[in-house]
Amino acid sequence: MKKSSARVKSKYCKLILGMIILVFFMVLVKVASLSLDAPGEILTSPVPRRETANPSQKNELSDIKVELTPEEQAYLDALGPVKICIDPDWEPYERINEQGVAEGIAVDLVALIASRTGVELDLVATSDWEESLKNSRMGKCQLLGLLLQTPYRDQWLVFTEPYFSDPSVLITRAEHNYISDLASLSGETLVLPKGTGTEEAIRRDYPNLKIMIVESEAVAFEMVETRQADLTIRSLTMAAYTIKSQGFFNLKIAGQVPDYTYAFRMGVVDEEPMLRDILNKGIATLSPQEIQKISNEYIAVEMQSAIVHDLLWRVVLIFAVVAIVGLLWIRQLQRFNKILTQKTVELEQVTEELNADIIAREKAEAEIRT
Repeated sequence: MKKSSARVKSKYCKLILGMIILVFFMVLVKVASLSLDAPGEILTSPVPRRETANPSQKNELSDIKVELTPEEQAYLDALGPVKICIDPDWEPYERINEQGVAEGIAVDLVALIASRTGVELDLVATSDWEESLKNSRMGKCQLLGLLLQTPYRDQWLVFTEPYFSDPSVLITRAEHNYISDLASLSGETLVLPKGTGTEEAIRRDYPNLKIMIVESEAVAFEMVETRQADLTIRSLTMAAYTIKSQGFFNLKIAGQVPDYTYAFRMGVVDEEPMLRDILNKGIATLSPQEIQKISNEYIAVEMQSAIVHDLLWRVVLIFAVVAIVGLLWIRQLQRFNKILTQKTVELEQVTEELNADIIAREKAEAEIRT
């Protein structure tokens, strides 16, 4: 009986512990499912705007020098300063500030590449990106500092290897559901600033979307916030910077588009393929640490887990309640088992006494019969 009682006690304890563990894992599964449905949060650490190097100036990281062939060096000597056009209003990548100086992540990276290869750059100021593209087609600019390669641009440009990559994200209002696939949307309006390489790819790959073109990045974000458009697709760095600087705190990241990672390159007019090859040598010297350091000087971007803190606290609280209830129940079972054990011992004693009485009675009856 004692062994049976111990087995019962062990069985119930294991059962309660198993229930606690099961409930805990069920809660974890629920949290995981919620995290899959919730978008990530942009965390940004803005830095004060600083005066950066003009593309023709040296960069403090330019201690590495690319070894050029005699033919390449002679080519650069004959070429002279390379005229470069940039987007004058595309922070934090590149812009022309009030003093007429180029600054931004791409500006610093291009300056570093040029310094290491011995390419001298001469900035051609433009009023907008459309003018920069036009100058490039007309030969007024030999180099475009930061752009995506597209079939349209292949008509007059040759492209370097990518020197800065940025994941693409979908920006929506806070109440919008998570978007796992753009193809799953139907009739929603996607807004983009004019002149982007993304437009060509979106029109080709997602005919289910309505495309709206506006003047600038800020206007695109504003159209989403004011419900004139449903979403926009931009690079993570641009999204973080614009939301932070313009105060669009009603917007959020509602998904990523892995196939649309922004691989930014320099575009060289097709008459100068050797210039492209020389710049590629400079790009090959860039380390991820150098790229990250320059990027962090303008804005530090981090993707935070979609599991929010209050949800984690709820999980901890639920598990604590379940654990306490389970432990109290186990303790109650232990008290019950203790009482049961005592009663069992008493029952065994009574049984032994009854057995002794029966044996004595049988013995007496046998003696009487004899």
